[in-house]
Amino acid sequence: MRKKRAGKSAEPKTFDLPTSPKLQPSSLKSRLNASAEHKRPFKIKDRYSGRVLFETEAETLKDAVEEAVTLQVSLTCADLRNADLGGAWLAQAELSSADLSGANLFRAILHGAHLVGTRFCNVDLRYANIRRANLKKAILRNSELICACFIESNLIQADFRDSNLEAAELRGANLTSTSFDSRPMAPKEGSFEAYKAVFDKRGNPLIARILIPEDAQRTTPLVGRMCRAEFVKTLELSSDASFAKCKFWPDRVYYEGGTVNDVNYDDNIQTGCNADGIQFYLTREEVEQHCRLFPSWYPPIISAAEYWKSAIYRGWTDGAKYVNQPDDKEGKWRTGALFDAYTAKLMNQWDEEEKSQQR
Repeated sequence: MRKKRAGKSAEPKTFDLPTSPKLQPSSLKSRLNASAEHKRPFKIKDRYSGRVLFETEAETLKDAVEEAVTLQVSLTCADLRNADLGGAWLAQAELSSADLSGANLFRAILHGAHLVGTRFCNVDLRYANIRRANLKKAILRNSELICACFIESNLIQADFRDSNLEAAELRGANLTSTSFDSRPMAPKEGSFEAYKAVFDKRGNPLIARILIPEDAQRTTPLVGRMCRAEFVKTLELSSDASFAKCKFWPDRVYYEGGTVNDVNYDDNIQTGCNADGIQFYLTREEVEQHCRLFPSWYPPIISAAEYWKSAIYRGWTDGAKYVNQPDDKEGKWRTGALFDAYTAKLMNQWDEEEKSQQR
């Protein structure tokens, strides 16, 4: 039987977000996980008073928290420090003023959650879905936020200092008085040299020294270490390879003196490295660190060689060939919308070598 208690009034919303769910009173004893084979008791307590907010029997704390969210129990001020909530479904959860410091929230779903003033210090939030959530005055310091998605979230006065926001997505978020670390800016005018990771025929990473020409648009996103440009010119490759490719975009070929461009260049500073444009780093040290640490972003990351064999990449390749020359019926790279005759020749040479290796 459920004991009712007065719910804490929600903070007035200052951003266009989903309305707060109708929260149920806290449960003295829930039976949702009653069939669990290895269940044990869990109590979720108020971080200040120690009062029990929710009690149940479940196999893991993650199950218990998901159960509370499913039952629409308010977990305002919950003490969830160091909780293992990787992949947890916490959509529209009421976790305002809760403490999740040290928690594992890798790939957690917090879509539409109410997280006003919530503490996320030293938290793993890589690849977490935090779209359209209310994080007003939330503290997200010293945390791993690689590829976290904050699209259209309320981040007013949120604190992201000392956190890793590489590839985090902030499109449409309210960033009024939000705190970020300062970061090096790409020069707004003139030409300058930069560096990016590319791959040789066997999928081994190389470093390309590139030039961002004076007339190329360039953008420094709010977060992360990468910048991007409308087009770049390759000055040098770090090995004796005659040319190299981007891992993900089959139409981007890098060779000394060649130019690579993106016709869909995006200048939105709230969009990270997922945006259209040629991504680059300002220093060689940064791109070297990227090559070392990229596999840890989302293990297991498949190698470039494996990815190029996948159906997904083949689909991208076919699409790029069609965009480049829609009337091409031979399935080869040709001079067209994306690149010139010499680049097309290199691409066809690459394709022929790949086919010969598969025979």
